[in-house]
Amino acid sequence: MKKILIISLLFLIMYILGVLTVHYNFFPYNQKDLIKRKLKIKEYSEANISESKTRNNIIQKYYLEDPFLLSFKPEIKKYKSKQTFWSDRAYYNHKNDDKILKFYILSIPRHLGENISLNTFVDIEIYRPTCVRNDNSIYSEWEEVDFELLIIGKSCIHRKVFKKKFKIGKIDLAPGGIISSDPILIKNLKDLNQIKIEYENR
Repeated sequence: MKKILIISLLFLIMYILGVLTVHYNFFPYNQKDLIKRKLKIKEYSEANISESKTRNNIIQKYYLEDPFLLSFKPEIKKYKSKQTFWSDRAYYNHKNDDKILKFYILSIPRHLGENISLNTFVDIEIYRPTCVRNDNSIYSEWEEVDFELLIIGKSCIHRKVFKKKFKIGKIDLAPGGIISSDPILIKNLKDLNQIKIEYENR
């Protein structure tokens, strides 16, 4: 009888300890949670490092291809695959390039702070890829297109694209920002005689 009582008491103590361990998160549960948290942090950090390396490799490739960068002067030219979007950076598009191959591009400085003016002698449509880090309220009356681009830069990645139609005459365009200017793509031009840049960076 005494032996049964001792065994029952031991089982009762073990049961109470088990309940307390789970309820108050005693060892080993607190250690298991700590290990899980560390593993998650490590996985997240490794993912960030991998993405950062990929981005840095692309940026480095730009500079290797064009170590002196480009001209600071805005210029309109026919778009071609992997065409650079800024007059002083070598960043180009990585997604849906076929959607814009018939466009013209107005290359402007990456950190332009002033509006740029155009004179167009035909009706045109202007497309502006945007970056989420910028203030994109200037496109509130523009139409979002059904495809995205992927222009990877050091301070901004331009993805979502907006468009707007313009009639013959003068056009004033905000550069975009505040982190980076937004690329300017022009549709419905047949040649460079149909449009003129009024602004030149000084």
